[in-house]
Amino acid sequence: MARVPHKHIENNFIDTSSQFDEKWQSVLKHEKYISDWNDNLIIIDTSHHQESQKKLKTIDLNNISLAVHGKRSIHSSNMMMSEFSNLCDLTKLSINAALFRYEKGKLSDAIGRQFSLIQKVFIWMVRKGVYKFSDLTSDDFRELGLELSRVGWWGVLDYDEAFKMLLEKVKLNPDLLSSLLGLGKAKWSSINYEFLKSEIGLPFPATQIPMYFRDGLSELLDDKRPNPKGSGFKVGNSKDSLIDSFSGINLLALHPKVFDNISFLPFPFASRAAKKLKHNSISNRTKTISLPDAISLFKEATKWVYILSPGILKLAKSTRDLIEQLSNEYGYDSTDNEWSKSQKLNTIVKKSIEENYRDLKNHYDFPYESLSAIQGQNSLKGLIHTLQTSLFILIAVNHGRRLNEVVGKDLPYGLYKGCISDYGFEIPNHTIEIYIEKTVQNFADFFCNQVVVDCVNLLEKLYDLLSPFEAQNKIHPENIIDKRKQKLFKLRSFSIAGFQSDLENYDFSENSKEFFRLASVEQSAINNRAHPFRRLFALLYMNRFDHPELLALQNHLRHISPESTHIYVSPGNGELSYQASCEIEALANRENTELGLEVNKASAEYLKNKVLDILDGQLVGGYFPRLVSKLITRLNLDAEFSEKTLEDKTQEVTEKIIGRGFMPLPMSSGVCMIGSSKHTLKIASCYENNKLNPSKASPETCSKCVNHLYPINTSILLDNEIECLLSSSKDTRIPLYIRNEQVKEANSLAKIKELEMNIAKDNKTIFDNFAESWRKNLEGCYE
Repeated sequence: MARVPHKHIENNFIDTSSQFDEKWQSVLKHEKYISDWNDNLIIIDTSHHQESQKKLKTIDLNNISLAVHGKRSIHSSNMMMSEFSNLCDLTKLSINAALFRYEKGKLSDAIGRQFSLIQKVFIWMVRKGVYKFSDLTSDDFRELGLELSRVGWWGVLDYDEAFKMLLEKVKLNPDLLSSLLGLGKAKWSSINYEFLKSEIGLPFPATQIPMYFRDGLSELLDDKRPNPKGSGFKVGNSKDSLIDSFSGINLLALHPKVFDNISFLPFPFASRAAKKLKHNSISNRTKTISLPDAISLFKEATKWVYILSPGILKLAKSTRDLIEQLSNEYGYDSTDNEWSKSQKLNTIVKKSIEENYRDLKNHYDFPYESLSAIQGQNSLKGLIHTLQTSLFILIAVNHGRRLNEVVGKDLPYGLYKGCISDYGFEIPNHTIEIYIEKTVQNFADFFCNQVVVDCVNLLEKLYDLLSPFEAQNKIHPENIIDKRKQKLFKLRSFSIAGFQSDLENYDFSENSKEFFRLASVEQSAINNRAHPFRRLFALLYMNRFDHPELLALQNHLRHISPESTHIYVSPGNGELSYQASCEIEALANRENTELGLEVNKASAEYLKNKVLDILDGQLVGGYFPRLVSKLITRLNLDAEFSEKTLEDKTQEVTEKIIGRGFMPLPMSSGVCMIGSSKHTLKIASCYENNKLNPSKASPETCSKCVNHLYPINTSILLDNEIECLLSSSKDTRIPLYIRNEQVKEANSLAKIKELEMNIAKDNKTIFDNFAESWRKNLEGCYE
């Protein structure tokens, strides 16, 4: 077996050795590495693994200038990367390895980081007087790690010296100065970035050109225009930067011996090494939202979602209907450039919005006196921006998901139409499918509360109103891949041309400004980022329960280690004060009490309905009805019980059941009735080691349990599961032994369904006999 860059990706390689010369026969290529090994124009497909369409990224090794001069180097000037064949080969190998390492992540960013890193490493080693990667030692990397932790790559490679030397050369060379002048927007001073990179010979993004260099060029050019805002370099010696560097350097190691590469793993535990070097550094921790700000944001968000949204939906629907009517009547087509007609029709739309808003303002406490502009905060589109921000915040705080996982701007994931499912029976039991951007890097199902359900339902209503007119006549997709394309955080302008254009993306940074203004909270309170809402979710979880489980929170956030989760809930910058924590705890306790009462009330009502079904002779499976029959046998000893109405019997039986600690808990396999009862605890099918083990719950286990109640409509779930298993078993892409197991599982579930139906029929016979005896008793009383 050929050596591969890292063992953990060995099985993912695809053998393409027959296509290339002998040197590359020991290398197996990733499917997203498009170009031939011998080509110095590298072509990579950087599309996300959830996308079907390719996104090609090119890297031209023949066009990269490297500052390999200085210190102990034998070179005296910049040289082209293509002049170093060992570097070109290892660049291709490391990019190939990075494709495996980050294949479910953001490939474009990962490949860009790796390409930049290998240039830096090569320049560093040549300046040390080392010209082969295989000659580097562990001491070299130990020294590099220490230096990076102090001054970052900016200091290691003397970026400042390079920029200052170039500035001095420019003063003496007018031609060089004119070559550095960019063709950017007239409003800003600009630089020819590609030419600057080739002169400096060091990799850096355009955003990190030092301000002193920009100001120096502007002075030499007598350019009075301002330089772009936010420009300036970063030292790059943070813990995260070190982890990226150490991980990237590891990808330069352990390739086939025929290539010049590092023969050992320089940083076996990259994360641990970075943490050790930066243990005294200030953590760049996600900022905590203060309690007053959190309350203000909650109030504003709930106001928009639960009070103002019906008015916004009405206004959006009436406007959409009008635009559709006008488009049909006047036959407007944006491709015909009928500007005057568009203006005339938009005037009608604008007037309609103004009038309808004026009427709705009498019923809804909208923040604006009038709504006139098609664009801007006091427009219909602006209202939807603010509503979407409110929806995002409530979802993020109630579920702890990342911004991209919810919104998915320019990504093949994000909340989509149909992502919520309800597996409950009378008592709601909702789940939501969300893509996990890190760790899992795939879609996963989670339970979610009613707030999240309400928000998604509202987003789906908005999505329908924003969809193109012809979309209403289309059949909704059944394929899950197509469903996931119907992303919910979309918007459009409410104009004639707006409905003939593609849907626009919601941008949290831009579109949330008005919401924060209305909530009287500065966006700086969250560093203009959405991640603080994820941390707030974690803090609320840890502070609202007497015995919060860190591992449960870790599982929900999908962190790899409890350590990652602990960072979210441990003290840090912007931490809640003790008084604020106490206030949250008091609020949470009161809320828990109220919630507990509501849950118990709903569960009792559900139980009463099931008891009524049982006594009324309906088909109800499971062995719990047999316990009910024993209870009724005892109650029948009292003649008064036989004479009661069915409703009164149901009430009394329900009260007796609850009094013994039984309480329904709907599950995918039916309803577990054990509650807090000790009467049947030890004979429960999942009882072991003196306690219940809910993880053992399954259709097969539960069907044999005395605490099991099986509403017949649960069989719909079994039918769906059986159908899915049988359908999957016919997929020839799946290994045969797995398909055989799927058939076995389907047959087992079919038997369980048949068993439950037979038990339900037997239960019906038992309670039909009770009903007959009660009827005869009543007839005897009348005689």
